[in-house]
Amino acid sequence: MTPYDAIVTPPTNALNRLEAVLGAGTNADVRGLASARPFQPTQPLDDGWGAGCSIAARLGATQPRSTSVNNETRDIVYSTKHRSELVDYPIADIDADLMFQEVFRAARAYSMVSKEALHSLFEAVKYVVRGDIPGDIVECGVWRGGSSLLAGLTLKAAAPPSVKRRLRDALKPRSAKRKVWLYDTFEGMTEPTERDVEIGGRTARSYIEQYGDSGGWCYSAEDEVRQNLLSGGLSPSDFVMVKGDVLQTLRDQRPGRVSVLRLDTDWYESTKFELEVLYPLLSPGGVLIIDDYGHWNGARQAVDEYFASSRAPVFLQRTTYAVRTAVKG
Repeated sequence: MTPYDAIVTPPTNALNRLEAVLGAGTNADVRGLASARPFQPTQPLDDGWGAGCSIAARLGATQPRSTSVNNETRDIVYSTKHRSELVDYPIADIDADLMFQEVFRAARAYSMVSKEALHSLFEAVKYVVRGDIPGDIVECGVWRGGSSLLAGLTLKAAAPPSVKRRLRDALKPRSAKRKVWLYDTFEGMTEPTERDVEIGGRTARSYIEQYGDSGGWCYSAEDEVRQNLLSGGLSPSDFVMVKGDVLQTLRDQRPGRVSVLRLDTDWYESTKFELEVLYPLLSPGGVLIIDDYGHWNGARQAVDEYFASSRAPVFLQRTTYAVRTAVKG
């Protein structure tokens, strides 16, 4: 067994649970999906699942969510994924960061993002707080809310403002504290286009053709995400949830200013529109995080096209195999 095999093989007890839920001889395809290999990578997957939602399609896309059995099946499969695929290997400097470890433990179960990428988000939020860079935190594509939870908890845990800031705020208080905005359909992924192709060459459309409707991709209901945020330590006033396709919701529901912008909707059309609407709202010195730049060609194309037409290009720093980060000038 190779190290890669060890990472992607679900535990036996989880497969036994699936067998018990599904029943012998029924829905064998889903049982197969639970132990199926994802696409064979052409390079090491240093971002956990890379673009996790594409692989989640193999775990969830064929499952209708109209019965409690299928809901339980989905929960078992997703929890199995987190125990077996997102192996958090020791990283000395990150593991020594006690503040990060606290928020990481609270958010880990609700995210497909690697430890390195979550730590980068953690540092981005600390940076904008300590640098007094104005604006809310925005995430497009949230799955179960793990990254947003981590960002919200980091806002609470970040160091208090400087004496100068406290003095200024005493004279002219700010109208409101920062919020975390979560944009998602909360019903699964939107339809991909012909531009949405993995770095290895497989189209997103082929996943749908093989495994069923895209509604199962990255599915997590709005109420489930809200409960994850609340049970994780946020209060209702800490976040704003915007349900629907960003191509529609961003037209009239958005913050006035943004300090950290994290885009994780995978596809070309949504990524391009998010940049067109939200990047102008990103404050100078604010942080842009593109989750799928290194994995989905459509996301990469959208980013490259947007900044090619911009008078202010950015330097995209490689955070992991999939993730790129930039600071707005």
